[in-house]
Amino acid sequence: MLIVFILVVLALFLRMIDLTLFQKKFLQKQGDARNLRVIHTPGFRGVITDRNGAPLAVSTPVFSVWMNPKEFEFTKDNLKKLTRLLDLNYIDSYKKILAHRQKSFLYIQREVNPVTANKVKKLKLAGVYLQNESKRFYPEGEVTAQLVGFTNID
Repeated sequence: MLIVFILVVLALFLRMIDLTLFQKKFLQKQGDARNLRVIHTPGFRGVITDRNGAPLAVSTPVFSVWMNPKEFEFTKDNLKKLTRLLDLNYIDSYKKILAHRQKSFLYIQREVNPVTANKVKKLKLAGVYLQNESKRFYPEGEVTAQLVGFTNID
């Protein structure tokens, strides 16, 4: 009975060593996969009104068009479609993409309206992506921005 008990304790001890020394990375990865979650919840700025309810600052949804130059299928036709749609200079865009060819991120244009962003999405160009953003608009003019605080693209 004592020998069986010693063998069980020895087997448990060997299993503990196996798990802590040889399978540590695998077990940590499995634990992280079950516990860690990244949930992106962008902050949305609310409407600021005066005492009569007139809006002083309003946020409107816009998009940023960005690309991964490493994934972008760099053909003359693809670049022409994109620059024509975004009303950009073809030569300047060509030089910009060429200069950032080894990078993974490059803004093409920011604060694009939803209609144009939808057209860019329909092009289905590899390496071209959209990012949701918001733009602050001041209906009463930029003077009220000094009163309620102002934000820019960044």
